Amino acid sequence: MTTSVENLEVLQALNQMPDCLPPITEQVVASDERYVIYRPDLDCDNTVLPKPYPDQYVDHWDENHVKMPNSPENIVITDGKLAQTDQTYWMVITESLSAEIKSAEQFEAAIKAYNPDIGDKKFDVFETFVTNICNDRERDELFNEIIPQMSRLALSLPKIVTQSIPLLRQRQNRTLFLSQQQCACLLANSFFCTFPQRNQEIQATNYNLPVANFFSLFTNYGQSGAYSTTKLQKLRCIVNYFRRVLRNMPTGVVSFERRYLQIDDLPDWSQSTKTIRKLVPMTDGLIETAGSGFMQIDFANKNIGGGVLSCGCVQEEIRFVINPELLVARLFTEQQLCTEAVHIYGTEQFNKYSGYSMTFKWTGDYVDQTPSDQWRRRTTRIVAIDAIYFSSDNKHLQYGREIFERELNKAFAGFLDRDTDEPEYLSAIASGNWGCGAFNGDPELKALVQLMAVSQVNRDLVYFTFDNPQLKTRLDNINKFIVDKNINVGQLHRALVDYDNYRNQVSVKNCKNLFDFIIEF
Repeated sequence: MTTSVENLEVLQALNQMPDCLPPITEQVVASDERYVIYRPDLDCDNTVLPKPYPDQYVDHWDENHVKMPNSPENIVITDGKLAQTDQTYWMVITESLSAEIKSAEQFEAAIKAYNPDIGDKKFDVFETFVTNICNDRERDELFNEIIPQMSRLALSLPKIVTQSIPLLRQRQNRTLFLSQQQCACLLANSFFCTFPQRNQEIQATNYNLPVANFFSLFTNYGQSGAYSTTKLQKLRCIVNYFRRVLRNMPTGVVSFERRYLQIDDLPDWSQSTKTIRKLVPMTDGLIETAGSGFMQIDFANKNIGGGVLSCGCVQEEIRFVINPELLVARLFTEQQLCTEAVHIYGTEQFNKYSGYSMTFKWTGDYVDQTPSDQWRRRTTRIVAIDAIYFSSDNKHLQYGREIFERELNKAFAGFLDRDTDEPEYLSAIASGNWGCGAFNGDPELKALVQLMAVSQVNRDLVYFTFDNPQLKTRLDNINKFIVDKNINVGQLHRALVDYDNYRNQVSVKNCKNLFDFIIEF
């Protein structure tokens, strides 16, 4: 989906990264709120891979760190009993991944040799990928080049990631910095399913973490065979990612920030006098392309990545497979709470695609030309915020004050910049029908919620309607009304409260849409 020349001119008039960003004059420094897993150096040649930190591996097998597959504490357990005291899973993993893997059957056997939780489940999707999706050349490349190199990359974990990864836990403000090489190494281990399962006793305190191993992409166990269509296309994206990084390992950096706001950090929405900022509705273009240079919103599940490693294939899942470095967040990011957001800065797009949901299809390699900042992060800032799910029976609840204020606070946590509130340094936000579609949100309500939140943090909003000209027209009309009447955030909040009261007094059949109610009353 391309963007018209007229719309491009409108977008170019808004603040965009990196031009609007203040200069960075200091290198990344580790602190209580900042974990840096490599050695930062502003003066280093950006073509050189960042060196891991520390020099030698340091293990932490506890509730505040990812339990690493190479940990000496990762002891083999059989039938509830310890195996030989000197036998670790890393020994078994090393032996298994060092052996020849030349077929889907050998790939399955290699993983099952050290991952007992898989049991007798068949890798039917992976077998279909190898036999029906890959042509002869791609199959030969997969087993003679990609998988052997991925195995070596995965087994290099103790040298590339030289400490246990700290968890980004709930109710904390923490940022984790990883090199792209470290991301690739961690993802290779996820692909080979080497991470200890979250449901083991040793991981019992980590039940709010999503699944990180890729096993569910390889099998249709417990699901309809129809779901394999999207899984096969996701595998194309992931294999292409490894094809690229194994040939030319990128030298950049990615940061993962967990943002938590306490009650005192949140606005009193009803009393806000903030002026409503610019709203730019777009019928054409996509957030990840036409929204380049803006803060880009991930319509997230509270478990980051949602169903990306299973059958899910909507906005968040698609973004995570075209930018596979996003998948690393599943290793260490706990489920989001109501006033939390996750900011991921610096991921690279490797894949092109078409379609959505069951029509999603990998369409080729993508060369990302996004410039980098002084910390070697591409200026692509993706913010994961989860909306509330409503069933078809209770979606009327979304108009209640408690509910829409929860969405306001969630958006505020996502849109806020902790370093500055000066508008000239803040990029616009690229978003759209957040929490609509499968979550049954009202696009008109979600548009106003996001417009209020961006206005509170001094940003503009680019709203992608995803080829819905009717919604664009309605957004233009309500925007004109708000501007003409000089309505501020607090007044718009009171209009939403009035709308909920109105809905409670009329029948569903006679109820006006939100925009019509605001304009007429």
